[in-house]
Amino acid sequence: MIKVEIRPLKFEDASTSYLWRNDPEVWKLTGNRPTKFITKEIEENWIRSKLNESNSLRFAIIANDEYVGNIQLTNIISNQDAEYHIFIGNKIFWNKGVAQKATHLLISYIKEKTNINEIYLFVNPDNKSAIKVYEKTGFIKVNEKIEMRLKVQNYDNLPLVSIFMITYNHELFIKDALDSILNQRCNYTFEIVVGEDFSTDNTRKILNEYSTNYPNIFHLLLHDKNIGAINNQIETYKVCRGKYVALCEGDDYWTDPFKLQKQIDFLEAYENCNYIFSNFTKLSPEGSLVQSNFKLPEQFDLYFLLKENIMPPTQTVVFRNNLKSDLKKWNSILTTGFNGDWILLFMIAENSRIGFLKDNTAVYREGVGVVSKTNNAYKFLNGLETNKKINKLTHFKYDYHIGNYDFHYQNITYSFLEYKQKIKGLLWFCKSQFYKISNSKSDSFFSKSNWIFIKHSFKLLLK
Repeated sequence: MIKVEIRPLKFEDASTSYLWRNDPEVWKLTGNRPTKFITKEIEENWIRSKLNESNSLRFAIIANDEYVGNIQLTNIISNQDAEYHIFIGNKIFWNKGVAQKATHLLISYIKEKTNINEIYLFVNPDNKSAIKVYEKTGFIKVNEKIEMRLKVQNYDNLPLVSIFMITYNHELFIKDALDSILNQRCNYTFEIVVGEDFSTDNTRKILNEYSTNYPNIFHLLLHDKNIGAINNQIETYKVCRGKYVALCEGDDYWTDPFKLQKQIDFLEAYENCNYIFSNFTKLSPEGSLVQSNFKLPEQFDLYFLLKENIMPPTQTVVFRNNLKSDLKKWNSILTTGFNGDWILLFMIAENSRIGFLKDNTAVYREGVGVVSKTNNAYKFLNGLETNKKINKLTHFKYDYHIGNYDFHYQNITYSFLEYKQKIKGLLWFCKSQFYKISNSKSDSFFSKSNWIFIKHSFKLLLK
């Protein structure tokens, strides 16, 4: 499995490409073979001159992180057409599908970021393998020279997977996140959709650098003001075009280079599953690592997951992108609910099965994200309201698991008392006891657990 990318051609590439210029086998079936020995200096001068052209776009082909060839457009006429060229100089990568993948990436770039309507090429009639690649890509033979043309607007460049990322002030971590995605080895095309929420550090600068180096992969939403995590999530999701969406926030990262391949293979094979997650590693602020050890079947329903009391780690989740029609139904909770991952789980898995990959595929940085830094009282208050709304929207299907609010009442009480907000703490203590008396799902007022809660609450109140 070969990972293929394209990036802008660089002056430094001459130190490799001049060797290809002098290999007659590389140029055997083209009409552009050099007529003299090409030195490194000649190649450098050639690249320098071509990079200054206003009517061409030139990219390096990268296969498994190695520079292996060039792909380019020349004779560009704005709003009309351009001539396409490609060559793979490193013969180890011949007949491995690299040219076809690179061509797809280039055409996707043309369609999204230029006003070119059509591209054409000329190919040696004896170069049968190249003609097959071009025909698979969508080029149509025009004459026997052979000239082939492709209408850019007719080309299906939708990625199979959209990697969804939201970020704010993640300059210390975002390179790890982006590199871990770019290191994925998979047969599937993907885009990286990033919602950058007006960071005050260098996060945006770093994203722009990556977007320049990988112009066909990144789709950046650079907000001109801070819109908040919830709105950033919604706006970022709306522009995800893939059949599947994989989650990775800007302070987390993936560790398994085959993560996408494994999870997409699973979802492609099991259409009854709309959601899959895996084991993960928790990284503490002190640098210690703790690996999860979920022992779950390969498939199960949401009832089973709630019974196991497991919240799928966000950075391991991939789901089928069929939620956009449901956004209106869930809008009231999406725009107010603090824990978007929890809401997403119910939106997706309410009417489907859930898949599980036992492999450990990602790292969660503890104590870094918005949730980690939020006041506990607000978290539990919002969680209480969120669960009530989820319960109603799912017609109380999961009431047994999420309809007992003892946990929230007690933790809201503790949080206010710990923050020295004693009046609010006392108010929620009273609410918790009224809830116990009036609600059959709650533990008894006289239960041991409630007396422990009462004792601890008064201890905090008198502290």
